[in-house]
Amino acid sequence: MDADDLMPKSKLEKLLEVLIEKGVGHVATGKVRYFDTLGEGFKKYEEWLNKLIDEDSHRAHLYKECVIASPNWMLYREDFESIGAFESEVYPEDYELVFRMFEGGLKVAAVDEVTHLWRDHELRASRVSPLYAANTFLPLKLGWFLKLNRDQRKSLVLLGAGKKGKAIAKELQNLGMKFSWQTNNPKKIGHVIYDVEVQDQSLPEKVDSQVLVGVSSPGEVLELEGELKAKEYVLGKDYFVVV
Repeated sequence: MDADDLMPKSKLEKLLEVLIEKGVGHVATGKVRYFDTLGEGFKKYEEWLNKLIDEDSHRAHLYKECVIASPNWMLYREDFESIGAFESEVYPEDYELVFRMFEGGLKVAAVDEVTHLWRDHELRASRVSPLYAANTFLPLKLGWFLKLNRDQRKSLVLLGAGKKGKAIAKELQNLGMKFSWQTNNPKKIGHVIYDVEVQDQSLPEKVDSQVLVGVSSPGEVLELEGELKAKEYVLGKDYFVVV
């Protein structure tokens, strides 16, 4: 944890308690709270992380953002060493470690109370470091999607042909992943982008496909999720929201 964050007095006790209860093969985490917050972005991240605790839905949202707060987890040493500990040099190191936790089969053991107090300030690295500037970590996310969730027996469909959709499409090509590309934007339908023709949105049946949602607007994401759920797509298995 950063030197200017705060640890509730019961943090280690609560994390250890749930970890002992659940046993080896689990990673303990709890809720977070920002203080001295300067903007809405970090507050939304706080709310989202805490909602994952309430819903026990960390795995399903893995490709949106880091689902376990980097200064707020505990696990058994044998599990830590089995997933490679801190030996990896892949950036961002905290998010990459969480992917390895899931690759190693670890399950989340959640504490339903705040176990970390996060300070926000104008000079924090995530605000001023060029490493964080407009970086959505797509190579990391999609590389791990290929390892953890890609079902090669099914076709891959990308929804969205805006700025985010284009970035995802480019990275899919870098990874050698074949996909079809759909949008409901009439200005993009029929256009060839990165040698792929963008098609009119027509969601296939779940049995045949996996879907990546690559749109920026939260409203559009909710709309697409509604359509996918109506076709019985399951988040984290049949469709994935990539932020």
